[in-house]
Amino acid sequence: MEDRHKFGTVTLILAVLSFIFTAFSIGAPWATVDTDKSTEFTDDEGEFEYSAKAELTGDLNLKELDSVLEITFLDSNFETSTELFTDTKSYENIAQSTEGDVKTTFEDMDRAGSITSLMIWTGMIALLITAVLSVCSLGNLTNSRLTTVSGGFSAGLIVLAPIVWYILLPSSGNYAYADDGFLGAILFSDEYTVSFEPSPSTGFILSILSAMCSIGMIVAIYYHNQADYVTEKPNWMKAIYQIVSQDEQDIAKPPTFTERKAQAGLLINNYITEYKSNRRMQIASVIVVAVLSAYPIYSVVMEWTQEENAYQRDLNYAILGEGEWIEWFSVQTEIGDGETVTLLLTEADFPEDAQGRNIIGLELTINVLDNNGDNEEATGVGCLADPGEDAPDSVAYTAETPNGSVASQVESSEVYSFYFLDLPNLGSEPYVTGYTVAELEKMFDTSDEIMGNYDFSFTANAEEGDSTLQCERTDSSVTVGYSIYLRAFDPEFVEV
Repeated sequence: MEDRHKFGTVTLILAVLSFIFTAFSIGAPWATVDTDKSTEFTDDEGEFEYSAKAELTGDLNLKELDSVLEITFLDSNFETSTELFTDTKSYENIAQSTEGDVKTTFEDMDRAGSITSLMIWTGMIALLITAVLSVCSLGNLTNSRLTTVSGGFSAGLIVLAPIVWYILLPSSGNYAYADDGFLGAILFSDEYTVSFEPSPSTGFILSILSAMCSIGMIVAIYYHNQADYVTEKPNWMKAIYQIVSQDEQDIAKPPTFTERKAQAGLLINNYITEYKSNRRMQIASVIVVAVLSAYPIYSVVMEWTQEENAYQRDLNYAILGEGEWIEWFSVQTEIGDGETVTLLLTEADFPEDAQGRNIIGLELTINVLDNNGDNEEATGVGCLADPGEDAPDSVAYTAETPNGSVASQVESSEVYSFYFLDLPNLGSEPYVTGYTVAELEKMFDTSDEIMGNYDFSFTANAEEGDSTLQCERTDSSVTVGYSIYLRAFDPEFVEV
Protein backbone atom coordinates (compact mmCIF):
# COMPACT_ATOMS: atom_id res chain seq x y z
CA MET A 1 0.00 0.00 0.00
CA GLU A 2 2.75 2.39 0.97
CA ASP A 3 4.64 1.72 -2.27
CA ARG A 4 1.62 2.54 -4.42
CA HIS A 5 0.93 5.76 -2.52
CA LYS A 6 4.63 6.68 -2.50
CA PHE A 7 5.11 6.27 -6.26
CA GLY A 8 1.80 7.97 -7.02
CA THR A 9 2.81 10.97 -4.93
CA VAL A 10 6.25 11.04 -6.57
CA THR A 11 4.53 11.02 -9.96
CA LEU A 12 2.48 14.08 -8.98
CA ILE A 13 5.51 15.95 -7.60
CA LEU A 14 7.66 15.25 -10.68
CA ALA A 15 4.82 16.27 -13.02
CA VAL A 16 4.51 19.61 -11.21
CA LEU A 17 8.30 20.15 -11.20
CA SER A 18 8.53 19.33 -14.89
CA PHE A 19 5.72 21.79 -15.61
CA ILE A 20 7.46 24.56 -13.62
CA PHE A 21 10.85 24.02 -15.29
CA THR A 22 9.23 23.94 -18.72
CA ALA A 23 7.19 27.10 -18.09
CA PHE A 24 10.30 29.03 -17.02
CA SER A 25 12.32 27.72 -19.98
CA ILE A 26 9.96 29.36 -22.50
CA GLY A 27 10.81 32.91 -21.45
CA ALA A 28 14.49 32.28 -20.71
CA PRO A 29 17.37 32.55 -23.23
CA TRP A 30 18.33 29.16 -24.70
CA ALA A 31 21.78 30.34 -25.78
CA THR A 32 24.06 33.33 -25.23
CA VAL A 33 26.44 35.29 -27.44
CA ASP A 34 29.68 37.00 -26.43
CA THR A 35 32.11 37.84 -29.22
CA ASP A 36 33.91 40.71 -30.93
CA LYS A 37 35.21 41.71 -34.34
CA SER A 38 37.84 44.29 -35.29
CA THR A 39 38.06 45.96 -38.70
CA GLU A 40 40.72 48.38 -39.92
CA PHE A 41 40.11 50.92 -42.68
CA THR A 42 42.77 52.59 -44.82
CA ASP A 43 42.73 55.42 -47.36
CA ASP A 44 43.55 55.15 -51.08
CA GLU A 45 47.27 55.28 -50.30
CA GLY A 46 47.09 52.46 -47.79
CA GLU A 47 47.56 54.71 -44.77
CA PHE A 48 45.64 53.95 -41.57
CA GLU A 49 42.40 55.96 -41.44
CA TYR A 50 40.42 54.47 -38.56
CA SER A 51 39.46 51.14 -37.00
CA ALA A 52 36.21 49.80 -35.58
CA LYS A 53 35.84 47.13 -32.92
CA ALA A 54 32.39 45.58 -32.53
CA GLU A 55 31.60 43.75 -29.28
CA LEU A 56 28.40 41.70 -29.43
CA THR A 57 26.61 40.26 -26.40
CA GLY A 58 23.11 38.86 -26.58
CA ASP A 59 20.52 36.29 -25.59
CA LEU A 60 19.03 33.85 -28.09
CA ASN A 61 15.47 33.04 -27.12
CA LEU A 62 13.38 30.46 -28.90
CA LYS A 63 12.09 32.94 -31.51
CA GLU A 64 14.03 36.19 -31.07
CA LEU A 65 17.45 37.67 -30.37
CA ASP A 66 18.10 40.31 -27.68
CA SER A 67 21.42 41.95 -28.52
CA VAL A 68 23.76 44.69 -27.35
CA LEU A 69 26.30 45.87 -29.91
CA GLU A 70 29.07 48.23 -28.82
CA ILE A 71 31.17 49.84 -31.57
CA THR A 72 34.44 51.52 -30.56
CA PHE A 73 36.13 53.73 -33.18
CA LEU A 74 39.84 54.65 -33.14
CA ASP A 75 40.88 57.42 -35.55
CA SER A 76 44.29 58.29 -36.95
CA ASN A 77 44.95 60.60 -33.99
CA PHE A 78 44.33 57.64 -31.64
CA GLU A 79 41.20 59.23 -30.19
CA THR A 80 38.30 56.94 -29.47
CA SER A 81 34.52 57.20 -29.58
CA THR A 82 31.90 54.60 -28.77
CA GLU A 83 28.39 53.87 -30.01
CA LEU A 84 26.04 51.54 -28.12
CA PHE A 85 23.11 49.80 -29.87
CA THR A 86 20.52 47.57 -28.20
CA ASP A 87 18.03 45.63 -30.24
CA THR A 88 15.39 42.89 -30.09
CA LYS A 89 14.67 41.15 -33.38
CA SER A 90 12.73 38.02 -34.21
CA TYR A 91 14.58 35.43 -36.28
CA GLU A 92 11.89 35.83 -38.92
CA ASN A 93 12.60 39.57 -39.27
CA ILE A 94 16.35 38.98 -39.37
CA ALA A 95 15.90 36.41 -42.12
CA GLN A 96 13.71 38.81 -44.11
CA SER A 97 16.30 41.61 -43.92
CA THR A 98 19.36 39.52 -44.83
CA GLU A 99 20.54 37.31 -47.66
CA GLY A 100 22.68 34.27 -48.33
CA ASP A 101 23.95 32.10 -45.49
CA VAL A 102 22.73 34.52 -42.80
CA LYS A 103 19.18 34.40 -44.17
CA THR A 104 19.22 30.58 -44.33
CA THR A 105 20.66 30.32 -40.83
CA PHE A 106 17.99 32.47 -39.19
CA GLU A 107 15.22 30.78 -41.16
CA ASP A 108 16.43 27.50 -39.63
CA MET A 109 16.58 29.07 -36.18
CA ASP A 110 13.03 30.40 -36.55
CA ARG A 111 11.81 26.96 -37.60
CA ALA A 112 13.64 25.31 -34.67
CA GLY A 113 12.15 27.79 -32.18
CA SER A 114 8.61 27.55 -33.59
CA ILE A 115 8.52 23.74 -33.53
CA THR A 116 10.09 23.59 -30.06
CA SER A 117 7.62 26.18 -28.72
CA LEU A 118 4.69 24.13 -30.04
CA MET A 119 6.07 20.96 -28.45
CA ILE A 120 6.63 22.71 -25.12
CA TRP A 121 3.16 24.27 -24.95
CA THR A 122 1.53 20.92 -25.88
CA GLY A 123 3.74 19.13 -23.33
CA MET A 124 2.78 21.60 -20.61
CA ILE A 125 -0.93 20.99 -21.24
CA ALA A 126 -0.31 17.23 -21.12
CA LEU A 127 1.65 17.62 -17.86
CA LEU A 128 -1.28 19.45 -16.27
CA ILE A 129 -3.60 16.66 -17.35
CA THR A 130 -1.13 14.10 -15.98
CA ALA A 131 -1.01 15.88 -12.62
CA VAL A 132 -4.82 15.96 -12.44
CA LEU A 133 -5.10 12.27 -13.43
CA SER A 134 -2.43 11.38 -10.88
CA VAL A 135 -4.52 12.97 -8.13
CA CYS A 136 -7.63 11.19 -9.40
CA SER A 137 -5.78 7.85 -9.52
CA LEU A 138 -4.57 8.28 -5.93
CA GLY A 139 -8.15 9.07 -4.96
CA ASN A 140 -9.45 5.95 -6.76
CA LEU A 141 -11.56 8.10 -9.10
CA THR A 142 -9.89 7.01 -12.34
CA ASN A 143 -7.84 4.13 -13.64
CA SER A 144 -4.05 4.60 -13.51
CA ARG A 145 -3.85 3.65 -17.21
CA LEU A 146 -5.03 7.16 -18.12
CA THR A 147 -2.11 8.59 -16.12
CA THR A 148 0.23 6.29 -18.04
CA VAL A 149 -1.07 7.50 -21.42
CA SER A 150 -0.99 11.23 -20.63
CA GLY A 151 2.32 10.91 -18.75
CA GLY A 152 3.97 9.06 -21.60
CA PHE A 153 2.73 11.60 -24.14
CA SER A 154 3.84 14.62 -22.09
CA ALA A 155 7.21 13.08 -21.21
CA GLY A 156 7.87 12.27 -24.86
CA LEU A 157 7.26 15.87 -25.90
CA ILE A 158 9.25 17.39 -23.03
CA VAL A 159 12.21 15.05 -23.56
CA LEU A 160 12.24 15.55 -27.31
CA ALA A 161 11.85 19.37 -27.20
CA PRO A 162 15.52 20.28 -26.45
CA ILE A 163 16.73 17.46 -28.71
CA VAL A 164 14.59 18.67 -31.63
CA TRP A 165 15.70 22.28 -31.02
CA TYR A 166 19.37 21.27 -31.09
CA ILE A 167 18.97 19.07 -34.19
CA LEU A 168 17.06 21.73 -36.15
CA LEU A 169 19.67 24.40 -35.43
CA PRO A 170 21.84 25.09 -38.49
CA SER A 171 24.71 22.62 -38.68
CA SER A 172 26.40 24.88 -41.22
CA GLY A 173 25.98 28.45 -42.34
CA ASN A 174 26.85 31.83 -40.91
CA TYR A 175 25.65 32.65 -37.41
CA ALA A 176 25.88 36.41 -37.58
CA TYR A 177 24.42 39.65 -36.32
CA ALA A 178 23.92 41.73 -39.45
CA ASP A 179 23.08 45.44 -39.31
CA ASP A 180 22.21 46.89 -42.69
CA GLY A 181 21.15 50.30 -41.37
CA PHE A 182 22.81 52.90 -39.19
CA LEU A 183 26.03 50.94 -38.62
CA GLY A 184 26.32 50.28 -42.34
CA ALA A 185 26.09 54.02 -42.97
CA ILE A 186 28.66 54.75 -40.27
CA LEU A 187 31.10 52.17 -41.60
CA PHE A 188 30.50 52.99 -45.28
CA SER A 189 29.25 49.53 -46.13
CA ASP A 190 25.85 48.10 -46.98
CA GLU A 191 26.04 45.54 -44.18
CA TYR A 192 28.21 45.15 -41.09
CA THR A 193 28.27 41.55 -39.85
CA VAL A 194 29.60 40.12 -36.59
CA SER A 195 29.84 36.33 -36.62
CA PHE A 196 29.26 34.36 -33.43
CA GLU A 197 28.92 30.89 -31.98
CA PRO A 198 26.03 30.48 -29.50
CA SER A 199 26.59 28.79 -26.11
CA PRO A 200 23.81 26.89 -24.26
CA SER A 201 22.11 28.95 -21.56
CA THR A 202 19.34 29.00 -18.94
CA GLY A 203 16.35 27.98 -21.08
CA PHE A 204 18.12 24.96 -22.55
CA ILE A 205 19.32 23.85 -19.10
CA LEU A 206 15.79 24.24 -17.67
CA SER A 207 14.41 22.12 -20.54
CA ILE A 208 16.97 19.39 -19.71
CA LEU A 209 15.94 19.50 -16.04
CA SER A 210 12.29 19.26 -17.10
CA ALA A 211 13.12 16.27 -19.31
CA MET A 212 14.87 14.55 -16.40
CA CYS A 213 11.82 15.13 -14.18
CA SER A 214 9.58 13.73 -16.95
CA ILE A 215 11.71 10.58 -17.22
CA GLY A 216 11.55 10.18 -13.44
CA MET A 217 7.78 10.68 -13.65
CA ILE A 218 7.45 7.81 -16.14
CA VAL A 219 9.51 5.54 -13.90
CA ALA A 220 7.31 6.47 -10.92
CA ILE A 221 4.16 5.75 -12.98
CA TYR A 222 5.52 2.33 -13.91
CA TYR A 223 6.20 1.35 -10.29
CA HIS A 224 2.86 2.85 -9.26
CA ASN A 225 1.10 0.53 -11.72
CA GLN A 226 3.15 -2.48 -10.57
CA ALA A 227 2.31 -1.96 -6.90
CA ASP A 228 -0.61 -3.81 -5.29
CA TYR A 229 -3.98 -2.15 -5.68
CA VAL A 230 -5.27 -0.42 -2.54
CA THR A 231 -8.56 1.18 -1.70
CA GLU A 232 -7.30 3.71 0.79
CA LYS A 233 -6.16 7.18 -0.16
CA PRO A 234 -2.73 8.57 0.81
CA ASN A 235 -2.53 10.21 4.22
CA TRP A 236 -1.97 13.67 2.75
CA MET A 237 -5.07 13.29 0.59
CA LYS A 238 -7.06 12.11 3.58
CA ALA A 239 -6.00 15.18 5.49
CA ILE A 240 -7.10 17.48 2.68
CA TYR A 241 -10.33 15.56 2.26
CA GLN A 242 -11.01 15.75 5.98
CA ILE A 243 -10.55 19.53 5.92
CA VAL A 244 -12.97 19.87 3.01
CA SER A 245 -15.64 17.29 3.80
CA GLN A 246 -15.05 16.18 7.42
CA ASP A 247 -16.73 12.82 6.63
CA GLU A 248 -13.97 10.51 5.30
CA GLN A 249 -15.08 6.85 5.27
CA ASP A 250 -12.79 3.84 5.09
CA ILE A 251 -13.66 1.42 2.31
CA ALA A 252 -12.97 -2.25 2.98
CA LYS A 253 -13.23 -3.56 -0.58
CA PRO A 254 -12.56 -2.28 -4.07
CA PRO A 255 -15.37 0.08 -5.03
CA THR A 256 -17.80 -0.82 -7.78
CA PHE A 257 -18.52 1.52 -10.67
CA THR A 258 -21.74 2.69 -8.97
CA GLU A 259 -19.89 3.33 -5.72
CA ARG A 260 -17.20 5.26 -7.58
CA LYS A 261 -19.91 7.41 -9.21
CA ALA A 262 -21.48 8.04 -5.81
CA GLN A 263 -18.12 8.91 -4.28
CA ALA A 264 -17.26 11.26 -7.13
CA GLY A 265 -20.68 12.89 -6.95
CA LEU A 266 -20.39 13.32 -3.19
CA LEU A 267 -16.87 14.71 -3.53
CA ILE A 268 -17.89 17.16 -6.25
CA ASN A 269 -20.96 18.22 -4.30
CA ASN A 270 -18.86 18.84 -1.19
CA TYR A 271 -16.34 20.84 -3.23
CA ILE A 272 -19.08 22.96 -4.79
CA THR A 273 -20.69 23.60 -1.39
CA GLU A 274 -17.36 24.51 0.16
CA TYR A 275 -16.48 26.72 -2.84
CA LYS A 276 -19.76 28.65 -2.63
CA SER A 277 -19.21 29.44 1.04
CA ASN A 278 -15.47 30.15 0.90
CA ARG A 279 -14.73 33.70 -0.31
CA ARG A 280 -10.94 33.19 -0.25
CA MET A 281 -11.20 30.13 -2.48
CA GLN A 282 -13.35 32.10 -4.95
CA ILE A 283 -10.86 34.97 -5.09
CA ALA A 284 -7.95 32.55 -5.51
CA SER A 285 -9.68 30.74 -8.37
CA VAL A 286 -10.38 34.01 -10.17
CA ILE A 287 -6.72 35.01 -9.85
CA VAL A 288 -5.53 31.62 -11.14
CA VAL A 289 -7.88 31.74 -14.13
CA ALA A 290 -6.84 35.32 -14.89
CA VAL A 291 -3.13 34.45 -14.77
CA LEU A 292 -3.50 31.33 -16.92
CA SER A 293 -5.66 33.11 -19.50
CA ALA A 294 -3.79 36.42 -19.62
CA TYR A 295 -1.08 35.33 -22.06
CA PRO A 296 -3.38 33.51 -24.55
CA ILE A 297 -5.83 36.45 -24.52
CA TYR A 298 -3.00 38.94 -24.97
CA SER A 299 -1.60 36.90 -27.88
CA VAL A 300 -4.99 36.73 -29.60
CA VAL A 301 -5.64 40.46 -29.14
CA MET A 302 -2.17 41.37 -30.41
CA GLU A 303 -2.60 39.07 -33.38
CA TRP A 304 -5.90 40.72 -34.29
CA THR A 305 -4.32 44.18 -33.97
CA GLN A 306 -1.33 43.26 -36.09
CA GLU A 307 -3.37 41.50 -38.73
CA GLU A 308 -5.57 44.55 -39.14
CA ASN A 309 -2.58 46.60 -40.33
CA ALA A 310 -0.49 43.75 -41.71
CA TYR A 311 -0.60 45.21 -45.24
CA GLN A 312 1.58 48.10 -44.06
CA ARG A 313 4.56 45.77 -43.77
CA ASP A 314 4.64 45.55 -47.56
CA LEU A 315 4.76 49.34 -47.94
CA ASN A 316 7.77 51.65 -47.88
CA TYR A 317 7.99 54.47 -45.34
CA ALA A 318 10.44 57.35 -45.20
CA ILE A 319 11.44 58.35 -41.66
CA LEU A 320 11.24 62.13 -41.51
CA GLY A 321 11.05 64.54 -38.63
CA GLU A 322 12.91 67.22 -36.72
CA GLY A 323 15.93 66.45 -34.60
CA GLU A 324 18.31 68.54 -32.54
CA TRP A 325 21.01 68.30 -29.90
CA ILE A 326 19.97 69.82 -26.57
CA GLU A 327 22.71 70.85 -24.16
CA TRP A 328 22.26 69.39 -20.68
CA PHE A 329 25.63 70.25 -19.14
CA SER A 330 28.80 71.88 -20.45
CA VAL A 331 31.39 72.35 -17.72
CA GLN A 332 35.08 73.17 -17.52
CA THR A 333 36.52 72.67 -14.05
CA GLU A 334 39.72 71.97 -12.17
CA ILE A 335 39.68 68.78 -10.08
CA GLY A 336 42.26 68.04 -7.38
CA ASP A 337 44.38 64.93 -7.74
CA GLY A 338 42.35 61.92 -6.61
CA GLU A 339 39.18 63.95 -6.14
CA THR A 340 35.88 63.01 -7.80
CA VAL A 341 33.12 65.18 -9.23
CA THR A 342 29.75 63.40 -9.28
CA LEU A 343 26.41 64.16 -10.95
CA LEU A 344 23.36 62.22 -9.69
CA LEU A 345 20.39 62.95 -11.96
CA THR A 346 17.11 61.57 -13.27
CA GLU A 347 14.92 62.35 -16.27
CA ALA A 348 13.21 64.99 -14.10
CA ASP A 349 16.46 67.01 -14.30
CA PHE A 350 16.37 67.28 -18.09
CA PRO A 351 16.70 70.89 -19.30
CA GLU A 352 13.52 72.77 -20.09
CA ASP A 353 14.09 72.44 -23.86
CA ALA A 354 14.06 68.64 -23.51
CA GLN A 355 10.86 68.40 -21.45
CA GLY A 356 8.10 66.80 -23.50
CA ARG A 357 10.48 65.92 -26.35
CA ASN A 358 11.17 62.44 -27.66
CA ILE A 359 14.75 61.87 -26.46
CA ILE A 360 16.39 59.05 -28.43
CA GLY A 361 20.01 59.36 -27.26
CA LEU A 362 22.64 60.91 -25.06
CA GLU A 363 26.21 61.90 -25.90
CA LEU A 364 28.95 62.36 -23.29
CA THR A 365 32.16 64.19 -24.27
CA ILE A 366 35.22 64.34 -21.98
CA ASN A 367 38.28 66.52 -22.71
CA VAL A 368 41.42 66.53 -20.56
CA LEU A 369 42.69 70.09 -21.07
CA ASP A 370 46.00 69.95 -19.15
CA ASN A 371 48.04 67.98 -21.64
CA ASN A 372 48.37 70.81 -24.15
CA GLY A 373 50.44 73.09 -21.90
CA ASP A 374 50.18 71.20 -18.62
CA ASN A 375 49.47 73.06 -15.41
CA GLU A 376 52.44 71.47 -13.64
CA GLU A 377 54.46 73.85 -11.53
CA ALA A 378 58.24 73.93 -11.93
CA THR A 379 60.30 75.45 -9.09
CA GLY A 380 64.06 75.73 -8.70
CA VAL A 381 67.05 77.73 -9.92
CA GLY A 382 67.76 75.33 -12.77
CA CYS A 383 64.30 75.27 -14.36
CA LEU A 384 65.26 77.59 -17.20
CA ALA A 385 68.22 75.46 -18.19
CA ASP A 386 66.72 71.98 -17.55
CA PRO A 387 62.99 72.11 -16.70
CA GLY A 388 62.21 68.42 -17.35
CA GLU A 389 59.08 67.16 -19.13
CA ASP A 390 55.39 67.21 -18.32
CA ALA A 391 53.60 63.92 -17.62
CA PRO A 392 50.16 63.44 -19.21
CA ASP A 393 47.24 63.65 -16.82
CA SER A 394 44.11 61.53 -17.15
CA VAL A 395 40.52 61.39 -15.95
CA ALA A 396 38.71 58.20 -14.95
CA TYR A 397 35.00 58.48 -15.64
CA THR A 398 31.85 56.41 -15.21
CA ALA A 399 28.45 56.99 -16.76
CA GLU A 400 25.22 55.16 -16.02
CA THR A 401 21.99 55.63 -17.98
CA PRO A 402 18.73 53.64 -18.15
CA ASN A 403 20.05 52.00 -21.33
CA GLY A 404 23.65 51.15 -20.50
CA SER A 405 26.72 52.17 -18.57
CA VAL A 406 30.43 52.69 -19.20
CA ALA A 407 33.60 53.03 -17.10
CA SER A 408 36.84 54.14 -18.75
CA GLN A 409 39.86 56.44 -18.54
CA VAL A 410 40.93 59.16 -20.98
CA GLU A 411 44.09 61.25 -21.43
CA SER A 412 42.96 63.47 -24.32
CA SER A 413 39.33 63.36 -25.42
CA GLU A 414 36.60 60.79 -25.80
CA VAL A 415 32.98 60.66 -26.91
CA TYR A 416 30.52 58.03 -25.71
CA SER A 417 26.96 57.71 -27.02
CA PHE A 418 23.90 55.96 -25.61
CA TYR A 419 20.69 55.27 -27.55
CA PHE A 420 17.31 54.68 -25.94
CA LEU A 421 15.53 52.97 -28.83
CA ASP A 422 15.73 49.87 -31.02
CA LEU A 423 16.53 51.14 -34.49
CA PRO A 424 14.62 49.71 -37.47
CA ASN A 425 16.33 47.75 -40.23
CA LEU A 426 17.26 50.17 -42.99
CA GLY A 427 18.57 48.88 -46.30
CA SER A 428 20.47 50.77 -48.95
CA GLU A 429 17.27 52.60 -49.92
CA PRO A 430 16.24 55.82 -48.11
CA TYR A 431 13.17 54.17 -46.62
CA VAL A 432 12.17 51.34 -44.28
CA THR A 433 9.87 48.40 -44.98
CA GLY A 434 8.64 45.35 -43.08
CA TYR A 435 6.96 47.31 -40.27
CA THR A 436 3.52 48.72 -39.57
CA VAL A 437 3.23 52.40 -38.69
CA ALA A 438 2.22 51.43 -35.15
CA GLU A 439 5.36 49.31 -34.78
CA LEU A 440 7.55 52.16 -36.03
CA GLU A 441 5.88 54.64 -33.67
CA LYS A 442 6.40 52.28 -30.73
CA MET A 443 10.02 51.73 -31.76
CA PHE A 444 10.78 55.47 -31.75
CA ASP A 445 8.75 56.26 -28.62
CA THR A 446 11.27 56.45 -25.77
CA SER A 447 8.99 57.90 -23.09
CA ASP A 448 9.49 54.78 -20.91
CA GLU A 449 13.12 54.05 -21.83
CA ILE A 450 14.48 57.42 -20.65
CA MET A 451 13.10 57.02 -17.12
CA GLY A 452 15.73 56.16 -14.52
CA ASN A 453 19.05 57.25 -13.10
CA TYR A 454 21.69 59.26 -14.96
CA ASP A 455 24.85 59.12 -12.84
CA PHE A 456 28.20 60.56 -13.97
CA SER A 457 31.51 60.76 -12.09
CA PHE A 458 34.93 62.16 -13.05
CA THR A 459 38.07 61.37 -11.02
CA ALA A 460 41.30 63.28 -11.58
CA ASN A 461 44.62 61.45 -11.95
CA ALA A 462 47.33 64.13 -11.91
CA GLU A 463 50.75 62.88 -12.97
CA GLU A 464 53.95 64.75 -12.09
CA GLY A 465 56.72 64.89 -14.64
CA ASP A 466 60.24 63.77 -13.79
CA SER A 467 62.10 66.35 -11.72
CA THR A 468 65.70 67.31 -12.51
CA LEU A 469 68.58 68.00 -10.14
CA GLN A 470 67.76 71.71 -9.74
CA CYS A 471 64.10 71.80 -10.83
CA GLU A 472 61.18 70.28 -8.92
CA ARG A 473 57.93 69.52 -10.72
CA THR A 474 54.53 69.24 -8.97
CA ASP A 475 50.98 68.71 -10.25
CA SER A 476 48.06 68.94 -7.86
CA SER A 477 45.05 69.01 -10.20
CA VAL A 478 43.59 68.24 -13.63
CA THR A 479 41.54 70.63 -15.73
CA VAL A 480 38.73 68.75 -17.45
CA GLY A 481 35.86 69.80 -19.68
CA TYR A 482 32.82 67.60 -20.01
CA SER A 483 29.56 68.10 -21.84
CA ILE A 484 26.34 66.12 -21.96
CA TYR A 485 23.93 66.54 -24.86
CA LEU A 486 20.51 64.96 -25.36
CA ARG A 487 19.39 63.93 -28.84
CA ALA A 488 15.75 64.85 -29.48
CA PHE A 489 13.94 63.45 -32.50
CA ASP A 490 10.22 63.67 -33.33
CA PRO A 491 9.67 61.15 -36.14
CA GLU A 492 7.17 61.34 -38.97
CA PHE A 493 6.50 58.29 -41.15
CA VAL A 494 5.51 59.05 -44.73
CA GLU A 495 4.59 56.40 -47.29
CA VAL A 496 6.78 56.55 -50.40
